[in-house]
Amino acid sequence: MVLYAACPGSFRGPGVRASLSGLCAKKRTMSSPTSTSTDPLTRLEQQNVRAEELIAANPREALALARSAFEEAQSLGITAPLATSLWVQGIALGLLEQMDESDALLEEAQKLAAQAGQPDLQYRAINGLGANAHRRGHYGRAFSRYHSYLLYAREYRDKVAEARALGNIGLLFQEMGELERSLEIAEQVLELGRQLGRPLLCVVAATNVAEAHLGRSAFALALGISESWRAQARRHGLHVQEALLLAQSGAAKLGLGQAHEAVADLEAAVAAGRRLGDFHDICVPLVSLGEAYHAAGRHADALGVLEEAVRRCAQASSLALQARASRSLMVLHQALGQFEAALGYAQTVLKLQEHVHVERLSRRTEVLAVEFEIDQLRDLAERGRQKMEVLQASNALLHRLQENLQREATRDALTGLYNRRHFLQRLATALEESAESGLRFAIAYLDLDRFKSVNDTYGHPAGDALLAEVGRRLEASLEPGDVVARLGGDEFAVLMYEAKDSVAARAGVERLMVAIQEPLAWGAAVLECSASAGVAMFPEGGQSAAELLHEADADMYRHKRRQSRAARRKARGG
Repeated sequence: MVLYAACPGSFRGPGVRASLSGLCAKKRTMSSPTSTSTDPLTRLEQQNVRAEELIAANPREALALARSAFEEAQSLGITAPLATSLWVQGIALGLLEQMDESDALLEEAQKLAAQAGQPDLQYRAINGLGANAHRRGHYGRAFSRYHSYLLYAREYRDKVAEARALGNIGLLFQEMGELERSLEIAEQVLELGRQLGRPLLCVVAATNVAEAHLGRSAFALALGISESWRAQARRHGLHVQEALLLAQSGAAKLGLGQAHEAVADLEAAVAAGRRLGDFHDICVPLVSLGEAYHAAGRHADALGVLEEAVRRCAQASSLALQARASRSLMVLHQALGQFEAALGYAQTVLKLQEHVHVERLSRRTEVLAVEFEIDQLRDLAERGRQKMEVLQASNALLHRLQENLQREATRDALTGLYNRRHFLQRLATALEESAESGLRFAIAYLDLDRFKSVNDTYGHPAGDALLAEVGRRLEASLEPGDVVARLGGDEFAVLMYEAKDSVAARAGVERLMVAIQEPLAWGAAVLECSASAGVAMFPEGGQSAAELLHEADADMYRHKRRQSRAARRKARGG
């Protein structure tokens, strides 16, 4: 992904920078920035031009030059260069990931440019603010600012600005998984670049066209685009774009089943990325290279590269790529017969995919909200209604996913009861409230009798069915407000708020044990169901959760011993 961020400083994606040559909205007519002038205004303007040209290649040096020009202009009382100096500083700081300071400077540059009647610079600052929001993942805000920049470009018929704005909007759609819209926009930008005779604009747009084709599994189209434009990138010395297109060529060949050819391209792309330094985000080519190694039968190489890719993706917070790399590792371990490792990666992939889905829904919802506002301003009632429906559906799905994540964090997967962690949280809350109010409560600890023999005799599915049924019966028999949880294995616990003494607590436990003692049919067999239980009262049984659980557990074992002695006496008497 290559983000169209600044002119002429950079098109930049996460970890990707590229020098631009001649991509400004206007041609410079002043003397070379390296020349000297005795006129302070001309000299400061030349210094700003030089800083602007350095943004992509060396943002720190660009920042220092622009700050120097700003400070000198202030000391001399010259206002004309101030907005440009602030804009360069803001863009450079954005590339250096210092977003808060970058936003402040770009907002000030926007105000000064508006006051000075410089709409080009004013909207370039807005575009820069959009790029910062994009990097932060604030897609609605980014889309709104890119759209403002696009309206300016079309009003002033500034085709280069239009290409930048469209390119950024297309990238938002690409990252949201809307590949058809992304492809359509990237092809528009490519055509604008051809019309304007701007090689870098064409190469960057071609990179995004190829990426959209890869996302649609149109591998032959992606290969044709990447190979034809790679030659253009090399001819114009655009080394970062050449490396990106080489990686896309390798990915396309892999998709076409040309594993060995793909390995050659992807090895070269990863090597170029490491060599270039600026092109440090090599997650995509690393993942593709690992997959190509696997397809070519080079399993050891695949394992090392994919493990590096997972680490890099995690560091870059690239959930979608991390999920893809983890899935490739799962397939690799499965092919090697390492099923435990494969299972671990499968579980990781499931978790990551759910988070990726939530992230994409959130981004899509933000952008849809902004699009809906724009449609309202244009009085497109029907289109606005359709987008609102999609927005509401996205919000509802996002809400359900968030509820599912919350449920998974608090519920036992087998029984649907609360889990140990949540039970301990509720118990801690009860202790705090009772310490203040002086109210008493009880906890009960239940352990199923002969559960191991059920597993041994009928298998784990029978044991799971018994646990699930016990959980259902316990929950159905609770007093209002009481809480039941599965602590693990065949152990359950109940928080009994209304039990004010041990007699009431024991009566409540007996009621629960009666509720669960009905046998459970399992095929042709009948599973006996009973439990032993112990009770602990607060505050007599302990002052902390650990003490109360320990006392309830000890009471359960005392109760078991009493039952055992009674059974032996009965047997002797018989």
